[in-house]
Amino acid sequence: MIAVHLVGPTSIGEPLTELKELDQSEFYSFIEEHSQDRLVVVDFYTAWCGPCKLIQPTLVEWANEFAGEVELVRFECKKENKEIGSKLGIKVAPTFFLYKKGEKVASLTGAKTDELRKLIETHK
Repeated sequence: MIAVHLVGPTSIGEPLTELKELDQSEFYSFIEEHSQDRLVVVDFYTAWCGPCKLIQPTLVEWANEFAGEVELVRFECKKENKEIGSKLGIKVAPTFFLYKKGEKVASLTGAKTDELRKLIETHK
């Protein structure tokens, strides 16, 4: 028996249950491609970060609410992804970068849902 775990919406319109996880090999190409016609919000997190875990359900909820306008994704700041985190200057988890047309348009550190929501609303 093969188990299949759905990460995104299905063709029958089921809601997203978790955010897409980016890795170092696809980070820049994903941002460049997906931010051309929508806002891309990247959640830079760590597996051990309490606030990162607490904000996750809200991010999934927003991903469904803003589907088609905003794409929310995650990037784990771990040893295997160290190059990107260092290059982008990520020092606090969670940190959020908002991208449009391949360029960073805003950023926020900390699990500040009200402030993040305002940034998303402003830039979407």
